[in-house]
Amino acid sequence: LLYVNNNRVTGLPVAQVVNANLTDVAFDGFEEYTYGPNAQTGYPSHFDFINQVNGSTVLISNTVRHSGKSSIQLQAGAEAVVDKSLRPMCASDAVIDTDVPQNLVLSQDNRCLCTPPFNPLPGQYLCNAWVKANGNANVKVEVTNGFTMVTTPYTCVPVGPVIEGWQRVEVEFEIPSNGASNFKVKLLNPSGQVAYFDDLRIHPFLAGMSTTVYDPVTFLPLATHDGYNYTTFYNYDENLQLVRVKVETIEGIKTVSETESGLSTK
Repeated sequence: LLYVNNNRVTGLPVAQVVNANLTDVAFDGFEEYTYGPNAQTGYPSHFDFINQVNGSTVLISNTVRHSGKSSIQLQAGAEAVVDKSLRPMCASDAVIDTDVPQNLVLSQDNRCLCTPPFNPLPGQYLCNAWVKANGNANVKVEVTNGFTMVTTPYTCVPVGPVIEGWQRVEVEFEIPSNGASNFKVKLLNPSGQVAYFDDLRIHPFLAGMSTTVYDPVTFLPLATHDGYNYTTFYNYDENLQLVRVKVETIEGIKTVSETESGLSTK
């Protein structure tokens, strides 16, 4: 399990993965950016683009989103990059923190407790996300050794139909067993129009992954994403009672259950 860990809430599971290490997976639903870095420790979180948000060319949008309450917005010509070092856990500069709850930390050989960053082992992986754009905005994965490319850059390609303006994109990529020092994920918008990205996930090719985004006030789940990153949406009334469940399919978004005045219809 991968957990939310910031200055508003700690311990909500945002990702559940089968057949993978915690450090081999990443998820960013762009939901907790207004809370800042992990306030328990003051250190950055597992994986996010928060340091790329500048309020001008890269912003958090609260009006356009694939799921949850927000997405990341790139102005025309902008890009946002996460650059992760590929190194053994518990290195000399690892985050050492004995105050983080035990279910949020990774213990390695009983030498230290680390708030584990995304630090994938060599192997085959999948990266997918949802993009809303009229141009050729996309997601690119690069594996490098310093400034040298270890592999050809991997660019996500459209998979499935456009659903209410959002296109799922995906690419399979490899992290080689030697020669790689850094891993980069780039959100690119070379078009002349605004582009939005949401619900970005990375996991080993043979792993199964499901993710969740929450309401920032009530902490109720707003959406869950299945193994293919398709979404189930949850709507609540003013009493915080679940009143509607909708699912995203290749045929569009459909209501599967709805409750009115205490009566359930399916």
